[in-house]
Amino acid sequence: MYEAIKNIKKIIEEEQKREWEQKELKRLQRKETEYKQEEDKKSFAMIDTSIIKQIQEDPTTKDLKFGVDYDTKDIETMLNYFKNKKNIDEFEHKMILKTKPYIQIVYQDTKKPLYEENIMTVHNLFNQNLNLEEIKKIDKDFFNTILSKIEFSKEQWGKVNQFKEKNGIYLYGALNTYKTFLMKGFINWYLQKEKDFIFLYMPDFVRQFPQHWYDQDIETKINIVKNTPVLFLDDIGAEHLTIYFRDEILGPILVYRCENKLNTFFSSNLNLETLLKHFTFNDISQNFKGIKIINQIKNLCSVYCTSKIKKEFLSIH
Repeated sequence: MYEAIKNIKKIIEEEQKREWEQKELKRLQRKETEYKQEEDKKSFAMIDTSIIKQIQEDPTTKDLKFGVDYDTKDIETMLNYFKNKKNIDEFEHKMILKTKPYIQIVYQDTKKPLYEENIMTVHNLFNQNLNLEEIKKIDKDFFNTILSKIEFSKEQWGKVNQFKEKNGIYLYGALNTYKTFLMKGFINWYLQKEKDFIFLYMPDFVRQFPQHWYDQDIETKINIVKNTPVLFLDDIGAEHLTIYFRDEILGPILVYRCENKLNTFFSSNLNLETLLKHFTFNDISQNFKGIKIINQIKNLCSVYCTSKIKKEFLSIH
């Protein structure tokens, strides 16, 4: 009995410590925001009025707010754009000023759809190397064959895209059962419809959020993932998970997407029962937080197992 009480006391103390750390982190973030706002006011006052007028009159930048959408370090980039935006270089590229997720100049092939440029800009922000041309070449007949082998009919696939029933899919199964291939097949469908999406490899995605580190870039990334119309999280369960990422990054993202009924796709080597153990670190005191994540996935997704694919199909493609 004494040991049980001692263990409960330890769990309570650890939870109190985590709560204190989170409160302290938020307090420091507020202080940092207040300081930045004061610095922004001083910086804005120093900008030449003729530059401010250009920014306020250009259609691309007129709705931007200083200190929110841009700051002094972005002025040179915007001036470069204003000066050269009408020029087309020898390779038939022209300047495009991207204002989201941050101010940057990209060079658009005048023969290439702007939609694909936007897709690549977002994926570059997350250091994701997505080969759209390779995805476009996916064999549709083979894709449909694999779908049929996991008893996933065209009728069900159509319902997902019409936003009926669940707004996502959780694919799990053994290694080399075409989970990522299927995800990219779904991406190909959205490419044809020119619908915005993000494809994130989970082990890489987690590494972009150092524990107890917060800045505006992190907030920007979180908001992009929250709001993208279609999100693909590939190989969930293979990442080096931390409590911070689970509670402060992934949890809020899934809650938001669930509340707004946004299409969300997962692939994993783990079924949901095993994924729960991953999210709880095999620690009973973490069960509540882990179950919350699993419930959000269940609310977002229909679950399908790819392990039913027969072995002879593994060498076809």
